[in-house]
This record gives sequence, structure tokens and C-alpha cells, in this order.
Amino acid sequence: MVSETHVRELLESSFEDAHLILEMGQLSVVDGASAEKDESALVVATARELRETHDVAHVNDEELTSIAALLDDRIAKLGA
Repeated sequence: MVSETHVRELLESSFEDAHLILEMGQLSVVDGASAEKDESALVVATARELRETHDVAHVNDEELTSIAALLDDRIAKLGA
């Protein structure tokens, strides 16, 4: 479900507080305020979280794929 494209979009987002959310089976990147307003959306990750937990300054495709797999696993564990 989560692809390296989603991770790249999250990390490169122009939103100050970018969130990757899952809503109605669709992943999208939104700003933090929008994510908090939408009670039906599941926050999968934030750009800030990924920057704090992974070395994403010079991320390559392999690392993006690895992060995407971790986020995919997170979604599965949450039962979404």
C-alpha cells in the first residue's frame, strides 16, 4: 500500500507539518491541521517523525522502499 513515492512525497512536501494519512483506502499527504480535523483519517507518519528516526537527508530508492515497508507494516498492525 505505502510506496516509495508516498514516502518521497511526504519528505519533500511543502507543508510545514506534513502528515501521511490513510482515508477510505487512499494515502495522501496533508498538513497537520487538516490531519487533525479529519477524524476518519489515520495518520500513518509525519515528515518530522521520519526525519527524527531515519537518516533521510540523502535518502536513496532502497531506503525509501525500506521506510515504505515499515509504514505498510504499521498500517497492517493497526488493522487498517
